[in-house]
Amino acid sequence: MHARLPLRMNFHVLLAATLVCATLVFLPSCGEKDYNAREARQAFEAWQNAYSSSDTKTIADMCQKDTIDRYTRLIPIALAFGKREEIRAMSNADKYEVLFMRAMVPRKELLKMDGRAYVEYMARIGHTMDPRKRMLPIMRVRATDDYADITLKAEANGQAATTFRLVRVGDRWLFDERDRLQAIEQELSGSPRTVSSETDRAFVRGLGTVAGLTDRDLTDVWDRCIR
Repeated sequence: MHARLPLRMNFHVLLAATLVCATLVFLPSCGEKDYNAREARQAFEAWQNAYSSSDTKTIADMCQKDTIDRYTRLIPIALAFGKREEIRAMSNADKYEVLFMRAMVPRKELLKMDGRAYVEYMARIGHTMDPRKRMLPIMRVRATDDYADITLKAEANGQAATTFRLVRVGDRWLFDERDRLQAIEQELSGSPRTVSSETDRAFVRGLGTVAGLTDRDLTDVWDRCIR
């Protein structure tokens, strides 16, 4: 016959077990956010390594489908002759992207491209963003189950730090283009409302600096690919 534990001991054991179970049920998992941040950091560092090794496939793999589809949608407009009025009516971000395609990509190359090929081409020639900024060390990662903000160290004192947003899609971390598109919209929101050849040139003047466009190019890029 088994000896019976005292009632007091049974109660204490039961109480301890109950508290342990309640803790497991109600407290959030320790380190969950740290795990997300670690995954996001690893994904971003893989992207940086892809740039330094010219691994354009990995770079394109980290774009969301919506981003690829947007580029695919804009390429035929960039290839078409004319379309000035249609381009003028676009959002600032789409307008700038079409003009960027016309200015930076030779027409014979653009004819072969879909959105993914465009991403890989731009990564290959290094104009997706300032190459110095993309290789700066990571200063901070803030992550949830759904997204991560990765902030790089500023290039120099007084300069704004660059922040990238990644989103979780399934078991992968991909770049979220929405913040970049909103930044373009805001940056160009002060463009003149009136439309003329001069305001068209003013819109792409910054692009002219990047691409080395002449004054004639600033006019022609509204009507055709210039390369």
